[in-house]
Amino acid sequence: MEVMASNIDRAFKYDNSAMIAQPFIMKKARPVWLDGLEFEKNIFAGFRTVVGRAKDTTKICIAASSLYRLSINGEFICHGPARAAHNFYRVDEIDITAALVQEMNVVAIEVVGYNINSFYILNQPSFLQAEISSGDEVIAATSAGPNADFFALRLDYKLQKTQRYSFQRCFSEVYSLAPGYDSWKSNTSFLNPGNNLRLCEDKNLITRRVPLPVFEVLKPAILRSTGVVSRQKEIAKIVKDRCLTDINDQLLGFEEQELECIPSIELQYYKVTESVRNDLESDNAQFKIGINEYATFEFIRNSSGFICGTIDCSKKSTVYFVFDEVLTNGDVDFLRLDCVNIIVLEMMPGTYKFESFEPYTMKYLKVLVTEGACTLNSVALREFKSIIPPKAHLNCEDMPLKSLYDACIETFRQNAIDLYTDCPSRERAGWLCDSFFSSRLAYDIMGNVDLETNFLENYAIAESFPKLTDGALPMCYPADHYDGVFIPNWPLWMILELKEYIDRGGSSELVKKLRPRLFRYIDFLANYENADGLLENLPGWIFVEWSKTNDFVKDVNYPTNMLYAAALKCLGMIYSDSDLIRRADKLKAIIHHQSFDGKYFVDNAIRENGALQRTSNCSETCQYYAFYFEIALPKSHSQLWSEIVNKFGPNRNVPGVHPANAFIGFYLRLDLLLRYGLTSQMSKEISEYFMPMVQCTGTVWEHKDQRASCCHGFASYIAYLLHKA
Repeated sequence: MEVMASNIDRAFKYDNSAMIAQPFIMKKARPVWLDGLEFEKNIFAGFRTVVGRAKDTTKICIAASSLYRLSINGEFICHGPARAAHNFYRVDEIDITAALVQEMNVVAIEVVGYNINSFYILNQPSFLQAEISSGDEVIAATSAGPNADFFALRLDYKLQKTQRYSFQRCFSEVYSLAPGYDSWKSNTSFLNPGNNLRLCEDKNLITRRVPLPVFEVLKPAILRSTGVVSRQKEIAKIVKDRCLTDINDQLLGFEEQELECIPSIELQYYKVTESVRNDLESDNAQFKIGINEYATFEFIRNSSGFICGTIDCSKKSTVYFVFDEVLTNGDVDFLRLDCVNIIVLEMMPGTYKFESFEPYTMKYLKVLVTEGACTLNSVALREFKSIIPPKAHLNCEDMPLKSLYDACIETFRQNAIDLYTDCPSRERAGWLCDSFFSSRLAYDIMGNVDLETNFLENYAIAESFPKLTDGALPMCYPADHYDGVFIPNWPLWMILELKEYIDRGGSSELVKKLRPRLFRYIDFLANYENADGLLENLPGWIFVEWSKTNDFVKDVNYPTNMLYAAALKCLGMIYSDSDLIRRADKLKAIIHHQSFDGKYFVDNAIRENGALQRTSNCSETCQYYAFYFEIALPKSHSQLWSEIVNKFGPNRNVPGVHPANAFIGFYLRLDLLLRYGLTSQMSKEISEYFMPMVQCTGTVWEHKDQRASCCHGFASYIAYLLHKA
């Protein structure tokens, strides 16, 4: 049924009608890029202008593709931008008044244009559009031609043909440096290379909306160990990740034979032959590292940001920064996360101040020299995370629980810069379902829905989602899914989130904007409804959770249908569609009838000879789905509820019931304990499950063990549960 706009507005507790995709106007700046290189992969460019001392409030506005780094007089200022949907670009506004302290100041903007698909950065043509204003006057702006305020140069000291960092992110970093390589960022007399810029197509610029990140410098707590390595002539097996071997038109990059070097292979030949545990305070100390020697530093916690170092090379040297969130058998395993956790510096004799362009995540940083010798004068991490949440405080006398809460907030800040991300390391991707949980915490501790609006807005304003089945929505976004992979049931979580977004005072305009996209998605799912109205044989990657549960998705998957019923009801409530609500109620009854075997809810039914046959596949997570979406209630299914409370959960094993994993089974369990007043048990289980993580990394993880991300955004949801306990 058609819904009047006023019906939507009345659904809001607080009507925030702020403009969606609010245009941002630059007075004079135009988008530009190096002539002929707008579509080239992995081009690193430098743009600079010189301005006088600030006489009034001075700000710079920057939009770029793919990423930029701003410095003034050689000193770091900012990294960005915030991400947006295809063909939209968010603008960072940065007050630079305090940085313009010299008579003449060099404003330098480094920009990388990746031009490949990823889960992190969209594959869009490279450009920079920047404008500096003093008061109301524009004093410098990007343009093309001989009288342009900014001139540009290609920065070929960052090698172009490098391997991807991961399947989900873009290129890894390899540098070939000579003394003075970065003088263009601070030398006011640097020679203009000439007119090499061209104008690009005009861009749809929109506001950033969320605060700029925090860039505090974190020094290592200790020098963990030092040692010696040797290069083996042969190794039993060379490990090659798919982001190296599977480069094609669905996973863009440079093929293996094109690469200028392959550090993920080269470092596999180096084995530690001597290692000494030091545990020495490392602050302000110099470390001499000779050929085939290393020093491993430990930070106080697992952190995300940009690796910084000052290095003296007495001879031509090759230095590797190798990093990870945990130690594996006492060493840094750069392949643990299926990422290239390596930065390579090839340096001629001289003194260098270096900072990685991309952010990475680590608690341990290993500095290895395989050629030459150097003195490491300093090493640090410039953190990259959101502002301190103003309401992030737990009134609790239980100090271990308080430390767990603080670890959750730390994890959240590393995953809440411009939208909700799953992890700051392997992916930096904005995933549905994860956002359902993260958005609750965000509102709880930030007091607003700005970040959530950014996340949902990206889905709302995209004209289309290339390569996906018509009507389907991407499992994470902004992202390019050239392989066509999507999770058909994951956008159902967005509908549930949208209902809560309304209750949090979200934008009514955004809710209206999403309406046609969500109804088209429901129409897409309806193509897979069977005669009972249940979803059957959905296309794509049907995901329930990281456990055996994911093996039980053939034909009719009941957890997915439980979620479907809940989403239909929420969609009906949001847009005053009574037909959807009736469908949802009917569906719940059918699911109960088919899935419940008298003791447990089974995970799926298989169609045999035209008829559905209930399987014996039974998972712990399916039981949580049933209670979470009120297919069952503690009163109506008291025996099963008692078993859930007393026999299920982490570190337990119920015969015949496949155990749940952290995501999302354990979080549903904790939510249910909170919902039904079992807060003491919830807090106890939280402590038992998560405290080992906190003691190890100071963050919370994707899984219970260390096999994946050890700083995972949705895991910070525990802080929300502790707030509500």
